[in-house]
This record gives sequence, structure tokens and C-alpha cells, in this order.
Amino acid sequence: LGGCQAASVGEMLASARPANSAEKAVIIEGMRDFLRDPYSVRDVEISQVITAKAIGGNVRQVCVRGNAKNAFGGYTGKQAYLVYIADSGQITNAVQGPAMAAVCSRLSFAPFPEAAKRLQSL
Repeated sequence: LGGCQAASVGEMLASARPANSAEKAVIIEGMRDFLRDPYSVRDVEISQVITAKAIGGNVRQVCVRGNAKNAFGGYTGKQAYLVYIADSGQITNAVQGPAMAAVCSRLSFAPFPEAAKRLQSL
């Protein structure tokens, strides 16, 4: 991921824009992989999308946060993930922790109700 930091954070934030429908769709599908119980997710929010330079092309980064059940069946409270989307349109990674906190804390979020609706209908 060090290759993703070629542009300054300021440059990446200047490129911030709302997620498009294709990005939202791939994130919803990817939630089945990075959430323990994706069908329980509620109160989902999505951040703006920023673009970072990476080896082999650009990578889009978007933060998604929501409340889903853990392995014990209890809700965890809102948890955030930094999702990396390659130029191919595929998710390459979804991480939690300090690396994502620095990026996600600088972006604005909007409700993402279609995520919960879509996952709960599967």
C-alpha cells in the first residue's frame, strides 16, 4: 500500500467526489466478503471517493461504515472500512485500523441505504 501514497493527502482530498452507481454496486457485493454477517448491516454510510496513484495504475479509496452483527450475534456499533477499488472496478482490499482512520476521518459521509436494502433482500 505504500505505492498508494505517491500523491499528497491534500491532492487526493481535492479529487474527492461522490461514489457512482458502479462503485456502490461493487462495494455492496464486496460487503459479503469483509463483514461477518453482511445481511444484518444497518445504518450504513459511504464517504466520498478519492483517487490515489499506485503501481500499475490508480486506486480509488472509499470509506464505508455501518453497524453489523459480530460472531456472537450482537451488534458491534458503527465500524468503518477503507475499501480499495482498482481501475478494473474490483475491490482489492478492505481494511480497518489506523491506516484507514487517517483517510476516513477527512472525508464526508452520506447515507447509503441501498447497501442495507440490497444485502437484506439476498
